[in-house]
Amino acid sequence: MDRGNASGIPDYFSNVSHELRNALNIMMASCTMASRHIDDKDRALEYLERIYVAGEKITELLDDTLEISKFRQGKMNLKEKPFSIKTLREELIELLEPLAEDKNLNLNISAKKYIDIEVLGDHGRLLQVMVNLATNSIKYTPEGGNIDIHFEGTKAHDPQMVTYICTCQDDGIGIPESFLQNIFEPFARAEDERVRKIKGTGLGMAIVKETIEAMDGSINIDSIINKGTTVTIHLKFRKNIRKG
Repeated sequence: MDRGNASGIPDYFSNVSHELRNALNIMMASCTMASRHIDDKDRALEYLERIYVAGEKITELLDDTLEISKFRQGKMNLKEKPFSIKTLREELIELLEPLAEDKNLNLNISAKKYIDIEVLGDHGRLLQVMVNLATNSIKYTPEGGNIDIHFEGTKAHDPQMVTYICTCQDDGIGIPESFLQNIFEPFARAEDERVRKIKGTGLGMAIVKETIEAMDGSINIDSIINKGTTVTIHLKFRKNIRKG
C-alpha cells in the first residue's frame, strides 16, 4: 500500500481491528478458563501464559501501527546525531547473539571500511531496521542455520559523504517470488504453511521500507525458496566534520 493511497486505509484499519479483536478474545477466554481452574496451579499458569502472549501481541501491534501512522502523517522526524558503524555493530552483537544462540544459529556480524568514521544520522532508526531484518532471519532460518550481517563503507562523490552497504543474509526457508512484490505492504504475510505458526504483525517490513526511504536510502530483497534470503540496503551519511 503506497503512503498516499487513501483507498487502502479502510483495509488497513480493518486488519488492525481484526488482529486486536483476536488477541483480546484470547485474553478474555483465558481469563475465564484460569478462573475456572484456579485450584489447579499448572492449568491456571498455562492460561496466564496465554494472556501474557496475547498482551505482547497487542503491544507489538500498537507500537508498529503507531510507527506506520507517523510515517503516513509525515510526523516521523529523523534525529541526526553522530554515530559510527563500529558502535552499531557492537550493539547488534549484544542484542542478537542471545536470540541466535537460543535457536542454535550461527550469527556473524562484520564490518569493513570507514567503520570508525563518525557520521550524522538517526542511529536509533538504523538499529531498529537492522534488528527487524535480523530477527526475521532468525525466525525463518531452521536450527543450525547461518545468518550473516555485513556493513561496508564506500567513498561517495562528495568527500564529505560516505555510503554504506548493509546486508542481512540467511540460508533460511526463503520467500516465494509471488510474495516478494507485496512484502512491503502493511499486514502482508505469505500464504505459506511454513510461516503460519511464526509470530508477527505483518508490519515490520513496511516500517523498514518507510524508514529507509525517509533516510533517502534504498532496499532490495533477493530470495530463493529453501536456499535463503538476502536484504541489501544502501545509505549515504554526511561525515561529522564538527567532531572535536
